Amino acid sequence: MLEVLSKHRRLQYLDLSWNPILDRMATREDEEAVLTMLGKMIKHNSNLLHLDLSGTGLGTFIIDGIATALRKAKSILCLHLSGNPGLVTRAQ
Repeated sequence: MLEVLSKHRRLQYLDLSWNPILDRMATREDEEAVLTMLGKMIKHNSNLLHLDLSGTGLGTFIIDGIATALRKAKSILCLHLSGNPGLVTRAQ
């Protein structure tokens, strides 16, 4: 599904919240594939305004990659990432 969405250039609002994109057993290759598709969607869709990825199982690697992709985003105004394990910091 993410592959198709990454090529869709007229999408304005996408809510994937609370649908697991990655599970805890995902490999680094799985994470890289998801990041590539999300990055393409964020960077190349000039109509995307709102993206909700809350609770989708995204780790630190993907969230850092999304932050990098946002630098080249053409239109995104709102991004939701709450409830993802990559946002949790460990007490030291």
